[in-house]
Amino acid sequence: MKPGTPPQAGSVSVTNRTGSRVAVRFRALPSDEELDDLLRVSIEAGRKKGFEGSLADLRRWTVTPILLGSRGSVRVGVTVRLSPSPLLRHVGRTDDVNIEFISAERGV
Repeated sequence: MKPGTPPQAGSVSVTNRTGSRVAVRFRALPSDEELDDLLRVSIEAGRKKGFEGSLADLRRWTVTPILLGSRGSVRVGVTVRLSPSPLLRHVGRTDDVNIEFISAERGV
């Protein structure tokens, strides 16, 4: 990925296998801090925006959860783009960013 190139995207299906409604939140676990302010991340669950902001902001759990009904399923899409910056020194480097999910039972 290079600054100014089209965003990169991927998705995963998230399924609630419980008998209760759950709230799902996300956070990023990057391998280092150098891309924190340069990488823009967007997370969507179905047609609902789950997060929009910098990688640095996504290091904290998302504020607004995605709600999944009992046995419900949703496609979660992640889109990333690299902001143009003269500070970018990542030519030929590989950095990893894992997205972690956490769920908690939500009342009816």
